[in-house]
Amino acid sequence: MATRDPYTVSAALVMAYGGPESIDDVGPFMGELMGRVPAAEVVQRVQRRYLAIGGRSPLPGIAREFASGLMSVLAGIGVEIPVGVGFRYADPRLGSTLAQMHADGIRRVAAVSLSPFESKTTTVAYRAMIDDAIERLEGMEVVDVPIFSLMPEFTGVHAGQLAVALSELPDDVADEALVVFTAHSLPCDDLQSPEDPYVNGVRRVSCAIAFQLGLPEGTEFADSMKLPGIASYGSFEGDRHWAFAYQSKGQRPCAWLGPELDDVIDAAAEGGYKAVVVCPVGFATEHMETLWDLDVAAAERALAKDLFFARSMAPNSHPLLLSAAASAVKRALD
Repeated sequence: MATRDPYTVSAALVMAYGGPESIDDVGPFMGELMGRVPAAEVVQRVQRRYLAIGGRSPLPGIAREFASGLMSVLAGIGVEIPVGVGFRYADPRLGSTLAQMHADGIRRVAAVSLSPFESKTTTVAYRAMIDDAIERLEGMEVVDVPIFSLMPEFTGVHAGQLAVALSELPDDVADEALVVFTAHSLPCDDLQSPEDPYVNGVRRVSCAIAFQLGLPEGTEFADSMKLPGIASYGSFEGDRHWAFAYQSKGQRPCAWLGPELDDVIDAAAEGGYKAVVVCPVGFATEHMETLWDLDVAAAERALAKDLFFARSMAPNSHPLLLSAAASAVKRALD
């Protein structure tokens, strides 16, 4: 008797936050994100930021590119399955994509998150949306692929991108540059436990990248002479110093994870550094938070302090990350 190919009823699903794909989409997207209709002046301010980075979020396009690349790499290792895209706050929604897959005869789905770290706002929320959707989809099973921050390839790509950024520093600032690893800040109320997996995860990956670049091991520090007034994690040993900071703090009136990148930039100028080089370790893809918050807002703040500013690129659809994701999908479906 012939054995049925198990992949004939399988698929992969690339999950992401989503984002506006035109200026007219900004208001509705913000309404979804905030859970209420945003004030007109707030929408206009955010629209101006999107205009400065090309008029749209880069994330939906990157997600589709990643899905296409993943499907090609999977086919190359003998797993010929469709790969869909689903978003939390934009169309197509995760539930809609799963429903279409179910209608097409798919019964087993490997879910790949473009949010590389575990948090209530990303991976936990994606799982809740998936669980809600499959309650109405008879016979469908969704299996999670390990998050990117657990894959050595994710760390390796970030390390390579940071090495490129450091190699391109002008000679007159290269020896006095501070490396700052960043991740999106979260409300402290959203942390899952005192040993929160998001906080621990971003620190762990930052340390792994530092190690690959030959930087000293990180430790807790507070109010160092090199970063006055800052309490964080990093190292001031060796020839090149590094620290960790959070970026893109939201508007919710509560305590947020810190220190903020803006404060670290100010302290770096006070501490005598000549350059700040940011590695956005908390991101697997480019976002508004990298193209505006870093390339525009943080760069302007650094330049106002007479600091040279540079940053490394996010992995996006890097071949190493695609290969790692494909191997993980295959393992999950097998």
